[in-house]
Amino acid sequence: MSTVGIIGAGAAGIFAALESVRLGRQTLLFDSNPSIGRKLLVTGAGRCNLTNAKVAPGQYACADRDWIAMLLQSFGHPELLAYLHELGILITSTMDGWFYPASYSAATVVDTLAATLAERKVDTVLRARIISVERTGDRFNLTDARGMSYEVDSLVMACGGKALPDLGSTGELFPILKKWGHSVVPLRPALAPLEADMAPYRTLAGVRLDAMARLFDGRKVLGETPGNLIFTEWGLNGPAVMDLSHLIHPGNSKDLRLELDLIPNCEAEFLDLLDRRSTSSIPLKTVLGAVLPPKVPPVILAMAGLDPDTRARQLNGKERDLLIRTIKGLSFHITGVRGYKYCQVSAGGVPVTEVDPHTMRSRIVPGLFLTGEVLDVVGPCGGFNLQFAFSSGVLAGRAV
Repeated sequence: MSTVGIIGAGAAGIFAALESVRLGRQTLLFDSNPSIGRKLLVTGAGRCNLTNAKVAPGQYACADRDWIAMLLQSFGHPELLAYLHELGILITSTMDGWFYPASYSAATVVDTLAATLAERKVDTVLRARIISVERTGDRFNLTDARGMSYEVDSLVMACGGKALPDLGSTGELFPILKKWGHSVVPLRPALAPLEADMAPYRTLAGVRLDAMARLFDGRKVLGETPGNLIFTEWGLNGPAVMDLSHLIHPGNSKDLRLELDLIPNCEAEFLDLLDRRSTSSIPLKTVLGAVLPPKVPPVILAMAGLDPDTRARQLNGKERDLLIRTIKGLSFHITGVRGYKYCQVSAGGVPVTEVDPHTMRSRIVPGLFLTGEVLDVVGPCGGFNLQFAFSSGVLAGRAV
């Protein structure tokens, strides 16, 4: 019987192990943690955002979106929902298509997966941090930090990138992949908060709202995303900006700027209200309060050079245009991305073009399969990255 080794008991590794053992292979699942699914436990703020109704190739950043399309054709969103149902993980979804376990608990998902691994007799080796992998003939020899050695016929790398290092992701096995001939795009934090010069916005700390965020490098638009965000003392957090963080890397200039459109969903209504109040003595900050949280209007007025006590009828045409431009283009100088400790995933890793999208089989190293964050793939917040991890894990487990 062929022996399969899987490094990493996260989403991709667990699903690879479930498929491998289901198809009759002796399966060893290694993880440096004392229990499986440590990163799964913190996904979706502990609620486990499993997938998204909008999963599609265009949502992912990678070297080849056609590659993502082929992967999703082999195992996509509908297949994952059916697979989870078979495992006994019941699903619910929000109005905007974010899918969660019906329990809204990542702990119950991990508990079900652990019980299924045990029932299917996957040999789970915990507290085993693999530090060395050597190829001997057609086999792989693995050594962990305790000095224990294991020999396997096929190897699935599901060991993640560098996100959340306290949960075991260190990226320390990428040099082995480079030694074997794979390319490795330098890793960087992704789905991370952005650090910015917040001096003009200190009073907004703690404010949460929906916005359209646009990231600029000089005059070049790097990307834009809608979503919720929160102002902090050090920068901006939330999906609207986290979905742009993978676009920030050492190749950018020092002129990185973020613009926020604070009324992307109600611009027409606000402009109509502004016109209807053009002869009113109502304070302008009260008019702005119809679409913005209470702390925001005073900042907008100050940025537009208007007195905080300005009345709606006092607004002339030039001032009105400047006010609207400020609301729709609040500007921040971006100074960096919060580190791996604060990001949900890391960008970088092996380019997808070096792996078969139907099987996750390496095109360079016989018997090697690469999944999840080992590959240079980033999706937005909302379950897209877990979908990719599950999909790539299943396909590797079936083909290994």
